[in-house]
Amino acid sequence: MKNDDFTLSRKDLARIAVLTLLLPLPVNWALLKLNPLALMEGAGDAAIWIDFGGSYIGGIIGGVISILILNRTLQQTGVLHKDLKILQLNTIRYTQEQEWLVDFKGRLADNLKAIDLYGLNMVASCLAMKDYPYAKTLLTGINVQLEQQTVASDFLFPAAELQEKEREYLSLMRTVYLEYSALIRDLLYYIPLAEAADKGAELSYESLMDYTMTQYDYLKEQHVPDGKTGGNLLMEVLELDPGEDIGNALKQLVEKRLTMRTHLYRLKAELAQVTQQLIRYEEKRIGAILSEGA
Repeated sequence: MKNDDFTLSRKDLARIAVLTLLLPLPVNWALLKLNPLALMEGAGDAAIWIDFGGSYIGGIIGGVISILILNRTLQQTGVLHKDLKILQLNTIRYTQEQEWLVDFKGRLADNLKAIDLYGLNMVASCLAMKDYPYAKTLLTGINVQLEQQTVASDFLFPAAELQEKEREYLSLMRTVYLEYSALIRDLLYYIPLAEAADKGAELSYESLMDYTMTQYDYLKEQHVPDGKTGGNLLMEVLELDPGEDIGNALKQLVEKRLTMRTHLYRLKAELAQVTQQLIRYEEKRIGAILSEGA
């Protein structure tokens, strides 16, 4: 914003100089030659009229200078008022954005915490020890938190049109959430079958297919496109050979699926990096608000 110090321009100074040098001549001539008062007896003393003219001219010059200074002051005041108004508006915006940024950082941290890989490792241990009820409890809790964070992510940014860094973050976050959710739902699909097998129930190909079809829509919608996911239990189950030992084949598929959770470690590390980049971008964007309009 402009805030130049008050000074008289060269043009203003030239006007004052010209008035100072030239104005006395016509004024004195008019007072001596055209002044009707000079015709009165005792009023024709040139020295008196010159003295009067000097005072008169001095008053005019002083008035002109005062007008110039007043005009410049009013112009300067208008500029300062406009700049001050812009600064006040920018300050309000900056304060609001800073408050949003504090909440925003907390929500980004919650998004990372929702990818609970420690809890997922606990689930893997429970499955290995055949503690299926506790594994199911852990998975259900993780799934509920993940769904809540997914819904909340739609309201992360106040602007309808997102910037490149913001779009990049949302795209990666949704990929990570979808992959994580897919693994959780695969395990929730498997646990009832594992519990039944642990109780001595024999799993046939037909009963597995019937059960899988009841879960098909629930599982299918969670999987990201091929090549972007760590695995897809549903598709592998549907490709099982009816002549295989179904119970053992399913167990091997789940064990393979669990080893692919290392894909999530890489995705979470990438999400953490993109999160830091997004925070720096938002801090820089908000910091530039105060200099807008300068």
